[in-house]
Amino acid sequence: MLLKELTKVYEKVRATSSKLEKIALVSELLRKTPSETLPVVCYMLRGKIFLDYSAQELRLGWSSIWDAIRAVTHVSEADLTAAYNQFGDLGSAVELIFKQNPKISVSLVTEPLTVEECYNALVKIATLSGKDSSRRKRAILMGLLNQSSPEEAKFIVKTITGDMRYGFKQGLLEEAIARAFSVDVEVLRKAYMVRSDIGEVARLAKEQPETLSRLSIVLGRPLRPMLAETAETLEEGFKRFDKALFEYKYDGARLSIHKNDDTVNIFTRGAEEVSKSLPEIVADVKKIQHSFIVDCEIIPFEHSPKAFQELIKRLRRKHRVDEFAL
Repeated sequence: MLLKELTKVYEKVRATSSKLEKIALVSELLRKTPSETLPVVCYMLRGKIFLDYSAQELRLGWSSIWDAIRAVTHVSEADLTAAYNQFGDLGSAVELIFKQNPKISVSLVTEPLTVEECYNALVKIATLSGKDSSRRKRAILMGLLNQSSPEEAKFIVKTITGDMRYGFKQGLLEEAIARAFSVDVEVLRKAYMVRSDIGEVARLAKEQPETLSRLSIVLGRPLRPMLAETAETLEEGFKRFDKALFEYKYDGARLSIHKNDDTVNIFTRGAEEVSKSLPEIVADVKKIQHSFIVDCEIIPFEHSPKAFQELIKRLRRKHRVDEFAL
């Protein structure tokens, strides 16, 4: 699939405020997407190259993106800054610069970009590390931009910076997939809750829709937990249910712990893996013989509860965890 087909739909979705129209546009795109490309298209529609629980990150700094744009377009620092200030996002600034300035290509490739080529290039950027990795990452991005139309360049930069801004959230994507392949949206959502991979679920919806309701839990893959609904008052809450159960509200973090033999994964309710941030819990869980999944609330406690903010600092810490002892 050509990248321009995806970016064309992106622009149409961004231009309408109607949720129904957004769903219709994306479902039409998904319906004609080849099965092998469908997962990648779903990831890119989310504006995320990797699954929420993946440890992979692009790690492409703002200055590298900025320098790559300037190198490809030969625009001045002042002009790029002015374009960025005009829109407040780098993707739209790139689109404007590309339209206003002829590019001097450093590539001999004239074939239009495909979705797969773009995705694979971004994955390649994420795998690079060590000496000279910044230069090599920048070179890959320059190669993509040199093959891009203004709209494609905008989409690529927005994907990298995580600034899609087109009003198409996860729930709408689920509805679009369900509509594209004529499956029950609630069945599809439950399948996503079990597998946490919207690309896999979309492909099953297209190829084997009958399997969606039979998907089982997989150790090491996060489950999407059911979350509480908000009621403005107790009276409103009682109207929704015949009976009520009152529980203490713990000031902690909702986590799920997966143990599969000697492997331990800890996920937040947003499916982010935080095992490296909680080494003492991983060590204790490894002492238990059985494999299991535990849905839990983690609370920092030493003689008395510690502040919730201390726990959040730890969960966000990926390196030198010992500096935030709990």
